[in-house]
Amino acid sequence: AIALSGNTPCVFDFCPSDIMIHIPFPSQITSFSQETGYSAQTLMLGFQRVWSQLTHVGLCELMRREVPCLLARAPIETWADAALPLKTREALASDCPVKRLFLVTASTVPSAAFQDMLLPLLLPVRLTVRPAHNLVSLMQMLVDHLCRYAPELGKRVCVCDVGHDEASLRQAILGHDALNVSGSDETIRYYRSLIPSGSSMRVIAHGHRLSAAGVMQADVPAMTDADFEGLALDMSLWDGTGCLSPKVIFFQGDMADAVRFSERLVLALDDVADRLPECTPDMATLAEIHSALRMAMLEGATVIRAHRNHDAIIVFGPEARFVPLLWPRTTAVYCVSSPVDAAMAFSPRGQAFAMRRMPDEAVMDTLSSAGFNYFCVFGAMQAPPVWWKHSGIGTLLPLY
Repeated sequence: AIALSGNTPCVFDFCPSDIMIHIPFPSQITSFSQETGYSAQTLMLGFQRVWSQLTHVGLCELMRREVPCLLARAPIETWADAALPLKTREALASDCPVKRLFLVTASTVPSAAFQDMLLPLLLPVRLTVRPAHNLVSLMQMLVDHLCRYAPELGKRVCVCDVGHDEASLRQAILGHDALNVSGSDETIRYYRSLIPSGSSMRVIAHGHRLSAAGVMQADVPAMTDADFEGLALDMSLWDGTGCLSPKVIFFQGDMADAVRFSERLVLALDDVADRLPECTPDMATLAEIHSALRMAMLEGATVIRAHRNHDAIIVFGPEARFVPLLWPRTTAVYCVSSPVDAAMAFSPRGQAFAMRRMPDEAVMDTLSSAGFNYFCVFGAMQAPPVWWKHSGIGTLLPLY
């Protein structure tokens, strides 16, 4: 589990990175809005946040935590050198058992898919990427971008687009040493079934996980516009579809206080929407969300809608049964006596947990047992450091 200290501002301006020198930021990502299902502004901010984390300092910490033996052989400036030949990497990490990795990305948060593609290239690994259907064109552009500005890296990556032909997919997986899959339990089971019986291939599985925010009653009077804006940004980025999106806010207090809190939060959502508009959902999704909101109201919940995007907050009373709502831009607020105790209901699929002030060690220790592995303040949920141990598995460690 990791934690970030201090408040992280809502940054919309790009800050250059010093990672893998001479790889410029791929600003052409904004042209993939329609295909990916995210607005151009969301794509830009999401990739800027990832790019800003890819620094020598961040990568050094990643390797120190997961493969410290490699830092004893060469400094981070060597490993992070985009022009370092594969033969040199192989000589420095000759004991790395994974030479060929098959990466299956999730359909959400394409910037995370790019990071999952880039980081294994620190090791002497050749990579085959099977993107989700909506990300194929974007991922191919990113590979082409690497080939242009960092050919020593780009030539080790290829995009696999075999459609839905199972025989072709099975054949594509053969010959790899490891399979890294992000997706639902059903998706993970499907890919496991494609591996031949008796194969020694490693399987690295990232199943669906959920994130939450906790609001303590004592913090509410002190919450500033910046606090509300930070939480609204956490809820808005990637239209609330990623594993770091807070799908539930556990509010310590009664229904009336929770409604007032949510009404102020909706105003912040509207403010963020001016800079981070949604990619409008299709009519079928909107109808499904509308039906869910009406059912919640019939069960006694209070529904508060935003005005600019299709954001909706559903406030449930203290007696409500806890059921996470997973539709885009839909967040549930539950009135509870203890946000920390309530968040234990996420076990074992907890991911990130945010509060106005950094959770203390006792809170982190408690929630770690429910799977939570990233702790932060409002506004930092969707900007974890590159060394964040996603799903508690790691990025480089499973390959070594």
